[in-house]
Amino acid sequence: MFDFYVDKRTIVLYNANIETNKCSEQIIEQKKGDIMSRVAGYRTERELRSYRRKIRRQKEIRRNIVLAFAAAAILMIFAFSYHTFTSEASTDTDDISYKYFTSIQVETGDTLWSIAEEYADDIHYDSNSEYINEVKAMNNLSNDDIISGQYLIIPYYSYVFLN
Repeated sequence: MFDFYVDKRTIVLYNANIETNKCSEQIIEQKKGDIMSRVAGYRTERELRSYRRKIRRQKEIRRNIVLAFAAAAILMIFAFSYHTFTSEASTDTDDISYKYFTSIQVETGDTLWSIAEEYADDIHYDSNSEYINEVKAMNNLSNDDIISGQYLIIPYYSYVFLN
């Protein structure tokens, strides 16, 4: 980019090169009838206007790129912070239930159905037969037959956390 000023009939021309961070200074004697753009290295005023438009377009492009990056950064900040504002997580520990397993000894008259009625709850199991199927799978039972004195591992849920 060129900056120049006229001191009587002498023109000082500064050529600042942005890429190399170097400045050069030329002193040029203005002749009678010279146009400032010819002294600066351009042939016509039209070429000078064209150069100025080119510089203006480059500045607009740089500004648009910076604005695009700023808009993208703002959108990313909003996207990541969206979940913090809409989170429905609660700190109540009363609603948390823990699944535990215990071993019981089958007594006379016990059936899988009676065990399911005692240990299964409506919140975690849709039906007693679903609970019975889980007990059968955990104990490798192929049918509903259980024998008195046999040990079974059964699941149950509790709101109390046991260490």
